[in-house]
Amino acid sequence: MKQTSSIFAALILALGIITSIPHPSSATTTQSDIVEMQVQSKKVVETVYYEGIISFPPKTIYYNKGGWTGTLNLGFSRFDHDRNQTVSQYSGIVSCTGNCYLPTSLTDIK
Repeated sequence: MKQTSSIFAALILALGIITSIPHPSSATTTQSDIVEMQVQSKKVVETVYYEGIISFPPKTIYYNKGGWTGTLNLGFSRFDHDRNQTVSQYSGIVSCTGNCYLPTSLTDIK
């Protein structure tokens, strides 16, 4: 009888230890998590038109629109003879610095 109660006590102790160990919950991504990730940063491409011939356009420009800010790097630059202007395209990752506008559909993207 004493041996049976010892086994029973050991079994209860083992069961208590197993159930007290914290188990990691499964990771799930909700729609609000996805939106939160998008709100932190996004890629921006900006085209800048300079009057006349600009042999060396700025290598970077500062972007600050709709709460999104960051530095954009020059991708390419070309001269448009018909319009007498230098066309430069910049791109980079910008960050949200407050209430930032996110397009809700493709028609919102300009």
